[in-house]
Amino acid sequence: MSEIPHLQPLVTHPIFTCLTHMKWQRIKALFYFNIAFYVILCALLTIDIICLENNSYETEEKTAGTDSNGLRLFIQVTIVVLITLLTFREVFQISVGPIKYFYNFENYLEIAIIIFSFILLDYDFNPTETSNKVIRPQIGAVTIILSWFSMVLSIGKLPILTIQVEMFRKVSNSFIYFISCYSLLIIAFALSFYVLFGKSTDEDNAFTGFWLSLVKTFVMLTGEFEYGNVPFDSYAVTSQAIFLTFVFLMAVVLMNLLNGLAVADTKEIKDAAYKVSCKSQIKLISFLENFLTTQKDCNKFVHYLFKYLISRIVIFPNLITEYTVCIDLKNNNNIVKNETKADGPISTNISVTAEIVARAKEILSANGQTPHKNEEKIKELFEKTTEWDQRLDEFQHTNEEIKKLINDLHAKIVRETVV
Repeated sequence: MSEIPHLQPLVTHPIFTCLTHMKWQRIKALFYFNIAFYVILCALLTIDIICLENNSYETEEKTAGTDSNGLRLFIQVTIVVLITLLTFREVFQISVGPIKYFYNFENYLEIAIIIFSFILLDYDFNPTETSNKVIRPQIGAVTIILSWFSMVLSIGKLPILTIQVEMFRKVSNSFIYFISCYSLLIIAFALSFYVLFGKSTDEDNAFTGFWLSLVKTFVMLTGEFEYGNVPFDSYAVTSQAIFLTFVFLMAVVLMNLLNGLAVADTKEIKDAAYKVSCKSQIKLISFLENFLTTQKDCNKFVHYLFKYLISRIVIFPNLITEYTVCIDLKNNNNIVKNETKADGPISTNISVTAEIVARAKEILSANGQTPHKNEEKIKELFEKTTEWDQRLDEFQHTNEEIKKLINDLHAKIVRETVV
């Protein structure tokens, strides 16, 4: 439903939001565990990479003896364990749903993190001079970016952060799309600058190669021109004309267009903030439920573990009986079972948000079905039903009397005929 455009407004209906909220209350512990896993993994990876690049381990080894060596080994072994667990999880997801798995961008991030982490660990345990000075810093830098980016996306699935992450995602997609549409013009200006300024011997010349020229051109899109360092000496008129054309078309027109698109996208998401939050929560719950329920050829331990987790997250019939959600408005909007004990209803210790209750009341009010009006209607219907019951009893009594009279008349006619 959340993926079908004309059905998406339904995800904000109180019935769906109430069920989603109940599911979230049951499943959030797994989500927080996943976040904690990512935070620990990212922290240990970052510490290991930075300490090795700053030679902190080696410095501490000289001063603290074997203590630092033990700390380094502990960090690396912990990283190996966490990366192995992450690998098993990804393999299991692929075995359960390979098509859905490769349609998710975050899974590619996790695969890259696994590969680069194992490469770093291999360099840690088998160091060489070339790997330490050339390869390892580059892989370490990429690993830090990927792991932290993946962690941000995971934390961004929290309901309170969904809007911010969704705005970042939508604006990024818009920028990438429009930049790709105008990329030919950017490449054309980069080539022009390379032809005009590539042969200059100025020390600050950033156009000495095509790739450097392309990077410098992209940087100038942000407004960092450094006009005084651009070598206009060789072709003064032509180079200045092309440079000014670039400033007008790309830095002024294109960047203002992109900023306008970003503002429009942000406003659109803010206007539909509640719907976006509900959609994101539904997707997260659906992913976790599918991951736990679609298990194939698992060993007994995994089977029983998943069975226990499923029993913890299901709401039918543990929380909802007879397909009815009962909310105790007098007790902090707690959800109660559709059963009662001698001392009152059975509470589930799960409450819905005030926003859900408010939206439900709005819908009832819009339909003229406030609780007070409902009570009046029920009373009126009860009175009418009682009145009709009385009339029906009177009609039945009258009908019996008529039948009796007809029978008496028929008997009298029969006697007179015989005589």
